[in-house]
Amino acid sequence: VDYIIAEDGDIRCKAATDKSSDMIYGHKVELFVLELSLLGWSILAGITSTLLAFVFYSLNLAPLAILFAIIPGLFFCVYSSSAVAAFYQTIKEQTNKNKEDINSYEYN
Repeated sequence: VDYIIAEDGDIRCKAATDKSSDMIYGHKVELFVLELSLLGWSILAGITSTLLAFVFYSLNLAPLAILFAIIPGLFFCVYSSSAVAAFYQTIKEQTNKNKEDINSYEYN
C-alpha cells in the first residue's frame, strides 16, 4: 500500500488497499518466502551486531562497540527495503502486462 500511495498521492486509502489486494493475488506465497528469507537475514544481522558489540566492549572500546553494533542493522534495513521494493516493482509490471494482454484480446 505504501508504494501505491507513493506513486499516486491522490489515491484514497480504500482504493490503494483494493489495488494492493488485486496486485498481490497469486503472489502471496512468493511474498511469504521473501519475508521468511528476510527473517533469516534479520537474525544473522542481530547475531553479528551482538558479537561485534561484545568484542569491542571487551576491548574497552565502548564507543566503537555502539557504532559497529548498529552497522549490520543498517545494512539489513537497506537490503530488506530494496528487496520488498523490487518485489513490488516485479508484481506491478506483471499486473500491468496481464491487463494489457486482457485488453488486447480480440473476440473473433
